[in-house]
Amino acid sequence: MTFVALCLFLGVNLFVAASQPVERCLPANIALSDSVLAPVSESDRTAAGVTVEKKLFELNAYCKEGKLFTDTHKEIRFYRTSCWGNPPADYLEILKRERAEVNELRKQYLVLELSCNVYNDLRKLQ
Repeated sequence: MTFVALCLFLGVNLFVAASQPVERCLPANIALSDSVLAPVSESDRTAAGVTVEKKLFELNAYCKEGKLFTDTHKEIRFYRTSCWGNPPADYLEILKRERAEVNELRKQYLVLELSCNVYNDLRKLQ
């Protein structure tokens, strides 16, 4: 079931009826099944299973004029963090630069950081 169909089925008011389907507003390199970095709780030390679709549902996201917004009308932006099997020599500088970029984006947007989630990638192969 797609995000929009699920919202309509549950009767959640996401401004979907008057707006474009959420999938249409995703950047070309972002999929609903991509993993989103999520805070790790004390009871659950894994972040597996938090997808773009799930996060957009939690945020009551809607699509308007080709952009995604939260239910509080804040624009949503995506940021894909670097992924390495073996980190490069300058990985600390890369991480510092990425953190600065995300912090700057957060001043104006709600930022969803996308992670390298091997669990989801392996599950797609099955």
